[in-house]
Amino acid sequence: MGSLYVICRRWRYRGQELPEGTIMNTYPWPYRDPRFAPWEEDDRTESYTLITDPANFVIRRSTSYIAWKIFELTGKWPLERGDRSRTFHAKYWQEFLRLNGYTESVEQPERGHHYVGICPEEGEFGQLFWLEDVNAEKGVPLYTVSTYVNFHYRADFNYEARGVTWVKIR
Repeated sequence: MGSLYVICRRWRYRGQELPEGTIMNTYPWPYRDPRFAPWEEDDRTESYTLITDPANFVIRRSTSYIAWKIFELTGKWPLERGDRSRTFHAKYWQEFLRLNGYTESVEQPERGHHYVGICPEEGEFGQLFWLEDVNAEKGVPLYTVSTYVNFHYRADFNYEARGVTWVKIR
């Protein structure tokens, strides 16, 4: 994955103009607050201390963040899982999105549309990205994406997408 930079969280007040290029973390409180549920993830069989969002994804993971971004855009949580026993780690999200009606995959996202980037080979469980913007510099597309990595909000302004499948969200 390309270089990642932590972006300052800014609160939007009615009528306040944001500087061009500002990416706001709209992930809802208390999920985005690191003081909420600060304990280490523990998935031992004798205890299971994970906090999930309304779509049943672990908070502050890319899956929960992207489910929120879809809800924020469409007003509907992506809840359809087909086989209920199946876990939908990030690497399986192309199938998960298909089950929820998002079937259009593209190699090159278009500016002005909304996309989820799926990188199945990133880490053990894969990684998801929300496309914020796309620019082409010297013919090479550079993406502005946001996500959660290791429980922290991240944004990357020059992400070079390799091995990423983009699924259009409408």
